This record gives sequence, C-alpha cells and structure tokens, in this order.
Amino acid sequence: MATLVLGGFAGLGHGFGAGLGSGLESGLESGLGASSGETRDPKPWVMPVAGAKVVREYLGPLTPYGPGHRGVDLVSVLPPTTVLPTANSSVVLAPNDGEISFAGWVGFRPVVSIHHAGSLISSFEPACTDLPVGSRVDIGQPIAWVCSGKQQYVSHCQFVGCVHWGMRNSSGYFSPLILLGLLAPSRLLPWHDG
Repeated sequence: MATLVLGGFAGLGHGFGAGLGSGLESGLESGLGASSGETRDPKPWVMPVAGAKVVREYLGPLTPYGPGHRGVDLVSVLPPTTVLPTANSSVVLAPNDGEISFAGWVGFRPVVSIHHAGSLISSFEPACTDLPVGSRVDIGQPIAWVCSGKQQYVSHCQFVGCVHWGMRNSSGYFSPLILLGLLAPSRLLPWHDG
C-alpha cells in the first residue's frame, strides 16, 4: 500500500512541500525582537491589503528555477478611503512585525520587502514606499502603496491596484496564505495499488 497526499500544502515549495522546514515553524513560533532567552507569543498574520480578494493563487515550481507563481495576487474590493499618491492605488499593510529589508527596483518593477521573525521575508510588487531600509514596522501598519513599474514592465495581473505578495524562508518560496490559516493541511489517505 502506498500513501496519497491530498490537501492545501501541495506545491508550497520546491517539489511539493519543501520549504516548510524549520524556518517556517521557527518563524511562526518566535516573536520578532525576542532575545535568545526570551520567548513571546507569535502575532497572528494579517492580509496585507484591506478587503483583499485573492485573484491568483500560489503555484510552486517543480524545480528551483522552473516556472510557477511564487506568491499570491491580491486586489482590494473596498472603495478607497485614503488619499494615495496615485489614483486607484491600494495601501499595502505589514502582514506582521518586521523591518524593511529592501525598497527599490528589481528589473522594471518597484519592490518592497520585509524581514520578519524566523528568517521569513515577505515581498510586494509593484509597490512603492517612503520608508527607508531598516525601518521597523508593526503588524497592520501601512508600509507602501501599489504603484506602476517602468514603461517596459508588464504586470501579470489584469486588475487595477493588484499587488503580488511573495513569501519565502531559507528553503524557498511558499504560499503566504498558510500564515493566515487559509490553506487546509494535507491529509494522508491509503492508496491501493492494482
């Protein structure tokens, strides 16, 4: 008898489930800023766009450099309530406490990354910020806004105000929806050969 794996964790990393090693568990169990002897209760993760709807799911590549979609695409379904630098922008919120680790251009698109506890890094694109690298951010704090890339940039999302949320640890990319509790755990079912 063999085992068949069903559930939401398939494809979370390279080769169906890789990338969920100790880095993810330690990131969920540790509090950012806790010293080596100090423990803190982890804060629950929040969606980085208020009223967000997932318009494109994570699709893990079969090999480290293979094709896939290394994050989720989000759009807000709420009407804008704040004045933003550009019309039809969405505010990007910190999904958990962290520190701005990158804010700049990657190729033709602006990217903002946050380093969280447990060596977790979340990245948002296309996103612009006024916060300098090294800024501490709190969960739910506005950190960026959805903005345009350079003329050569072609968005893979057809919706206005769409932002890509990628999440990775030292093992690679995985779906950030797992941190929100929006993916069901895998279940092992008996598999009968023949």
